[in-house]
Amino acid sequence: MRKGLRSLWNGIVNIMGSAGIRLNIWSLFSHKNNNENSIPKNTLVGFAINVIIFLLAALTNILIVRTLGPKDQGIYFMVITINYMIVSLGNMGIGTANATFLAQKKYLLSDLNFNSVLTAAGAGGICIVFYLIAGSLLHSTIFQGIDPLYVFSGISLVPFTLYMSYWNSMMVGLNEIILLNKILLAQTAFSCFSVIIALIVLKLGINGAIGAWFFTNVISAITMFFLLHKMDRIKLRINYPTFKGSILFGLKSHIGGIATYIWLRLDAFLLNMFHGPSAVGYYSVAVNLTEMLWRFMQPFYNAVTPKIAGATKQESEILTTKATRHVFFILVVVAIVLAPLSPLIIRLLYGSDYLPAYKPMVILLVGTIGVGVAMPTAMYFVGQLNKPGLLSFLAWINAAINIILCFALIPSYGVEGAAMASTMTYIIGFLIIVVVLKKISGFTLSMLLFIKREDFRDYLDVFIKIKQLLPSLVKEKT
Repeated sequence: MRKGLRSLWNGIVNIMGSAGIRLNIWSLFSHKNNNENSIPKNTLVGFAINVIIFLLAALTNILIVRTLGPKDQGIYFMVITINYMIVSLGNMGIGTANATFLAQKKYLLSDLNFNSVLTAAGAGGICIVFYLIAGSLLHSTIFQGIDPLYVFSGISLVPFTLYMSYWNSMMVGLNEIILLNKILLAQTAFSCFSVIIALIVLKLGINGAIGAWFFTNVISAITMFFLLHKMDRIKLRINYPTFKGSILFGLKSHIGGIATYIWLRLDAFLLNMFHGPSAVGYYSVAVNLTEMLWRFMQPFYNAVTPKIAGATKQESEILTTKATRHVFFILVVVAIVLAPLSPLIIRLLYGSDYLPAYKPMVILLVGTIGVGVAMPTAMYFVGQLNKPGLLSFLAWINAAINIILCFALIPSYGVEGAAMASTMTYIIGFLIIVVVLKKISGFTLSMLLFIKREDFRDYLDVFIKIKQLLPSLVKEKT
C-alpha cells in the first residue's frame, strides 16, 4: 500500500514537473488582484485548482475505502452522512442569505460573519442535546450497527462543518472565488495528509478515518474564521436588522434545503436499516464516484452564482440558459465515457470487493446529469427572481416522490433500488423545474439543454484566457 501510494504521488509530481511548471505557493492565499473576477477567470482558476483537489480527494477516498472494507466503509459513510444531514437540517438557510446579500452588497461582512458563528454554535448545541435525549431510539432504527461514539463524533462536529458551509457562501457572495478554491485545495491536502498518517502510518482503521476527518474539519473551520476576521474584523454584537433579514430570507430557502437533503440521503439511512452497513459501503462508492461530477463542476457554479444574482433580469436569463447548456453538454459526454468503464474503474480504484457498486453507479449517472443541470436554475430562482419559497415548494415535491420510491424499492432491491429511487427523483424534479421556468420566464427545454453553435465560442474564450492567466498562475522552471 505504501509503495503504491508513493508511486501515485511521484506520478503527480512528475506530471507537473514534465510540464515545466510549479505552483506559486507564496500567492496561494493572497486575495489581492481580484478586481478581475470574471466568470472565465474564476472558472478557469477553479478548474485548475479543482484538478489537484480531485486527485487528492480521490486518493484520500481510495485509501479509506480500500483500508476499511465494505462494512467499515459503510459505517464511515453513515457517520459523515449524519453530520451533513444535521448541517442541512439546521443551517437555517443562512448560507443562501450570506451569498445573496453580499452579492447585492446589502449587509456588512462582519455582521453576517458574526451571525454565522452564532447560528452554527446554536444549531450544533441543540443537535447534541437532542442526540443525548433520543440516542437509544435512533440506534434501534436508522443508526443500528453504528458505535454511539462514532455518531456522537459526527454530531459534535456540526458547529464546525456548519460554519464552513457559511464561510464558503460568504466567499461566493464576495466573489472571492479564487481564494475560495485555494482554501478548498489546502483543506483537501490537509485531509489527505491526515488520512495517510492515521491509516497508513499508524494503522488505526475506522477510528483513524473518523479521527482524521474530525481533526481536519476543526482546524479548517478555525482557519477560515480567522481569515475572514482579517478581511473584516468581527464585532461581538448582533446587528438585529441584519440577523432578522438573514433569518427571514434564509428560512424561505431552508425549507427547501431540508427537502433536498431528504431526497439526497434518505436512501443511505434506509439501506442501513434494511440491509446493513455493507450495503451502504457499496452504495457509498457509487455515490462518491457519481457526485464527483458535481464537485468537478463546482468552480463553474461558484463563478456564475454572483453574476446571476447581480445582473439585470435579461442578462441573468441569458447567463442561466447558457450555463445549463454547458453543464448538460459536459456531463452527458462524461457520463457516456464513464458508464461502460465503471466496472474497470471500480476494480482498479477500490478493488474487486466493491464490484456490486457497478450497476448502481451506472443508474446514478443518469440522475446526476439532471441535478447538475438544475443547479444553475436554482441560482436563478433565488438570486435573480428572489423566489426561494417557490424553490422550496418544488423541493418538497421531490422529497415526497423520493420517500415513496425509497420505501417501495430499497427493501426489495437493496443498493440498486436506492439508485433507481434517486435517479427517478432527479429526473422528475428537473422536469418539474423546466415546466415552472417555462411558465415564469419562457425558458424552453431547447434553451436549457441543447448547446448552440455560438456556445462553443465560450470554450475558445477559455483557451484564450488560459494563455493570458498562465504566467500569473505558474512559474517556469529555471
